[in-house]
Amino acid sequence: MRLRRKGRYWYLRIRRRGDDTEIATRCTTRAAAEAFARRWELDDADPEGATRRRASAVTVAEVLDEEAARHDEAVDARRLAPASRDFYRTRLGTLLRVLGAKRPAREIDARRVDALIAQRRSEGASDHTIHKELAVLRRTLAGASRAERWMGDVDAVMPARFAPSYTPRDRWITHDDLVAVLAELPPGRAAWLALAAGAGAEKAALALAERGDFDAVASTVLVRGTKNTRRRRVVPLVLPQCRALVERAFAHGDGSGDRLLRTWNNLGRDVARACRRVGCRRTGCEAVDDRNVACTREACRAAAVEPFSLHVLRHSFATWQLAAGASFDDVARALGHAGTTMLHRVYGHLTPAMLADRLRGAFAARERA
Repeated sequence: MRLRRKGRYWYLRIRRRGDDTEIATRCTTRAAAEAFARRWELDDADPEGATRRRASAVTVAEVLDEEAARHDEAVDARRLAPASRDFYRTRLGTLLRVLGAKRPAREIDARRVDALIAQRRSEGASDHTIHKELAVLRRTLAGASRAERWMGDVDAVMPARFAPSYTPRDRWITHDDLVAVLAELPPGRAAWLALAAGAGAEKAALALAERGDFDAVASTVLVRGTKNTRRRRVVPLVLPQCRALVERAFAHGDGSGDRLLRTWNNLGRDVARACRRVGCRRTGCEAVDDRNVACTREACRAAAVEPFSLHVLRHSFATWQLAAGASFDDVARALGHAGTTMLHRVYGHLTPAMLADRLRGAFAARERA
């Protein structure tokens, strides 16, 4: 093994299996080339140690960036929705901030992960949120380990059990309350809420809605969801109130060109103000019976007022359909879900009276048959 200079750079000449081979050092000084030669000889004698030494120089920022690149590749291959990538990117940003961008990735061990959990709790993050961040960290470390960029044991580093109990929000609103809130908003803004509740559309799909998506003859609306292939769906408008809401959205949408809706930057603030003006109650307030449908404005104002988010309207859509007797399977399809699990756990808020009505309807149908 010897060094020789060719032009500006030094090359390492070695003999392997009777043949001479030159390796470019990319060094312009002999001292640097000699240091390269020493590292090369050490790595050649101990390949496993070489991998470990290379991994020891990798930073937290690098392994997180590489995980983000894998997400980009999955989106390009249509194996991951852009919305899911954005979700993961937010979690990667949190991990980068807490772990430290310049920290060597080799320092991510069980103690460091425990410190991450403690810090996130001190910042007010719920265990449910931390659980999601740990899941992203686990995937990141597994990918880095496979790429030989991190040499730890994923199972030894991550907590054995971190599965916080999840209590979904029991929140939906009545059609009457929604209509009252819509009256407090400009028609173009009210169109956002009307389409969300009438079609069960998510926020990303609302932003992509086009003027030709409503088929008045077939009484259907195309929902341009992006989270996965099921989210782009055609929703039948069977309930009269849902059809009326969708008709209202398409009549008053004030977007430009083909887009139905104009961008609404202060949606949450404006809806909250409208809710407070009409006294929109939280679901199950003391002012209503267990059907959650009979209430006066005065009683609503006297009850605890709770503004609703845009996502609550997807819950409301699901609850209205179920209360009218639709099957869980059909409502799940209308929401763009793969099965009924999320509908049972999160979206379907049937009161005892609603459940009784569904049971009576089912028994009546059986007797007629």
